[in-house]
Amino acid sequence: MEADDLPVLAAYACEVHGYAGSIAAQRVGANAVMAHDLIDAIGLAEDALLEQVNAAVTGMGEKN
Repeated sequence: MEADDLPVLAAYACEVHGYAGSIAAQRVGANAVMAHDLIDAIGLAEDALLEQVNAAVTGMGEKN
């Protein structure tokens, strides 16, 4: 990994964390989310974000 990749990696980690929080809030309610709820949702959040990225990349290729 290059040093230039670190800001992108940090931004991705923030996106995954935020999306996991949204998933956890939908599951247990915004006022009841605990750290373990985020841990349980991290995999789902990463999968969903990767789907969005892949869809965007695929869509960009179709426009050319």
